[in-house]
Amino acid sequence: MKPAGSWLGKCYPYHKAGTKWAGGWCDGNGPNWQYWGYVNCSGNTRYFGPHRWAGDRRGSYATCPAGRSYKSGGVYSGWVR
Repeated sequence: MKPAGSWLGKCYPYHKAGTKWAGGWCDGNGPNWQYWGYVNCSGNTRYFGPHRWAGDRRGSYATCPAGRSYKSGGVYSGWVR
């Protein structure tokens, strides 16, 4: 049986106010559509969470290290070969 094609659905960014981490997850079906969480921190630095296949609800999250404050964050998605 041929596996279903890879597709991307809606993404759900997440950040809890007062914390230094953010990320989220995306609906869909991997392996080609993937997503990864990110945070933008003070000092113009950006950190990324692990890549996950679309549809993997474990989510992907990143955090600002000690000494850096949270500015913004969310989840990116893209086609990965």
